[in-house]
Amino acid sequence: MGTINTHRSKSGVITYRARIQRKGQQTLSATFHTLKDARKWLTLREADILAGRHFPEKKARHTLNELFDHYQRDVMPLKDPETQRNQGYTIQYWRGTFGHRYLDEIQPQSNILSPCQTGTIWNVSFSKLLLSNRGFLISPQTNRS
Repeated sequence: MGTINTHRSKSGVITYRARIQRKGQQTLSATFHTLKDARKWLTLREADILAGRHFPEKKARHTLNELFDHYQRDVMPLKDPETQRNQGYTIQYWRGTFGHRYLDEIQPQSNILSPCQTGTIWNVSFSKLLLSNRGFLISPQTNRS
């Protein structure tokens, strides 16, 4: 929640400073001549924050192909040959289906995946890989099959 402070200058002019501060974000502030304007600004900014239109999270946008490149380069060589072969087929399918998509666009509950969820190609290991590695946080120790 924001705050409004009253300030009186040496000449006697009263101004109102509205401030919004969120942990880990830059402080927003503005100065107004009327309390009504300060409250209005504060209400609008807080609504923007709650709606996600302000303080946007700066996430790196990676495609599914980039995730698979990283996975095949850094993780798959640590797996046994049989697992590499089996995962290679699955990765090849998903590269052709959704490889061009950004990771934040792909959700198990989204419309683009619903036809695939009923098929045999959708499996738990792929969904775990996708959901846990949006920011390329693949760890060879934790993702062994």
